[in-house]
Order: sequence, then structure tokens, then C-alpha cells
Amino acid sequence: MKLLIRALFFIIGLAIMTFGVCMTIKVAEIGVGAWDALNVSLTEKVGLSVGNG
Repeated sequence: MKLLIRALFFIIGLAIMTFGVCMTIKVAEIGVGAWDALNVSLTEKVGLSVGNG
């Protein structure tokens, strides 16, 4: 049970963090960190998308 709760918190945390990164890239347009810039360039060059399944 304890492991299930920890896994649930982990997944929720990842979802919140991913949502924040997507909003920074798509809505705010204030710039992104180095790792997020890699994702943006992969989207432009290869067609991989950030936040779209």
C-alpha cells in the first residue's frame, strides 16, 4: 500500500512538471531550460512532440 501511494505521488508529480514545461514552451514563450530546449529542437527537426501523445 505504501509503495502504491509513493508511485501515485510520483506519477502526479511528473504530470504537473510536464504540464508546467508545456505551458512554458507553448503559452508563455519566455524561454526554456537547456534540457527543454533539446525537446523543442527535436520537435522542429525530427517531428517528435512535447506534451502530445
